[in-house]
Amino acid sequence: MSWNVEGLIIAPCGNNWEHIKQLHDQGLPIICIDRYFEKLDIPFVSTDNYNGAFNATKYLIENGHSKISCIQGVKEATPNRLRVKGFIDAMADAGIGNYNIVGDEYCVQNGYLETRLLQKERPTAIFTLSNMIAMGCMKALKEMNVRIPDDISLITFDDHLYLDYLATPLSCIAQPVDDITKIAIKFLFARINENEIKTNQILLKPEMKLRKSIRRII
Repeated sequence: MSWNVEGLIIAPCGNNWEHIKQLHDQGLPIICIDRYFEKLDIPFVSTDNYNGAFNATKYLIENGHSKISCIQGVKEATPNRLRVKGFIDAMADAGIGNYNIVGDEYCVQNGYLETRLLQKERPTAIFTLSNMIAMGCMKALKEMNVRIPDDISLITFDDHLYLDYLATPLSCIAQPVDDITKIAIKFLFARINENEIKTNQILLKPEMKLRKSIRRII
């Protein structure tokens, strides 16, 4: 506020929102991208995380996988909660009640450690909820001499350029990053110029990019 900024586009990385609400209540135009707060009337543009996770899990099930482990990120974060819910609902729709949801951070180390801990009761497929988690997962699988997709299938949430250049290109749920940023900028200028916006909270549909990391086992 001391810098007299006209507006903010932010990707919240924590669970506290009081300071954001305070700025919003003072009249500062704020747009959230990626993460947002469901209980606050603050404009946001994000991905339909529930839909993306549901479809990824459903695809694994359709390819014969019923023993699936999910490695999540920050438990309290809205995107993570919605991705976990999509995973659980897809498993429930298929009548599968035996699954693992583990992890607690969007980082390589989380994916590595949790994959190591899955070694005793190895699933046929793993769904990681970010590409950083997937990197740690792949490192652990390589050290364990577990091949993708011959021994285990893997899909992740979030796309990245490197996923196409792996020894086994990794399937993913890709967020429409370009569209999210463009809409967020339009929202911000509309708020700054005090133009009316019909809807100020938007969820965009993600895209499932299938590469070579999922094996059909039926």
